[in-house]
Amino acid sequence: MLYILNIPRNGDIKNEIIDFVLKKGWEKAYISGAIGSVTDICMVNPQNDNIPPNLKGETISGPSEILSFSGEVMKKKYMSNIMKKIYTDDDKPYFIHIHISCSTKGQKVYGGGLRKCTAFLGLKIFLHEIY
Repeated sequence: MLYILNIPRNGDIKNEIIDFVLKKGWEKAYISGAIGSVTDICMVNPQNDNIPPNLKGETISGPSEILSFSGEVMKKKYMSNIMKKIYTDDDKPYFIHIHISCSTKGQKVYGGGLRKCTAFLGLKIFLHEIY
């Protein structure tokens, strides 16, 4: 079953997703996409072939249109050991792993692993529970 999470202007994307999944009581979920705009995106990309890789972050200031948005949400007990080594800076009950691409003013396109962002005008995220 498809669920739609509507995030209002200035809503924190990851916190809104966690709140939604907690209320549903889900163990795991798949994010199949999103439509809308976001602002002040922090994303990371691998910088080498190491396992786990070294990540470099970049913040894209200002509004952006979502081009692609997919990922997974799970209780931390389901994380792989590699992911546990990469994502150590978070005290939230769920692990959220989202890949995003977006277009900024001047039609510049950026992509990577989402660390944080907020909704600009609003955002609809499409989620499916994983059993």
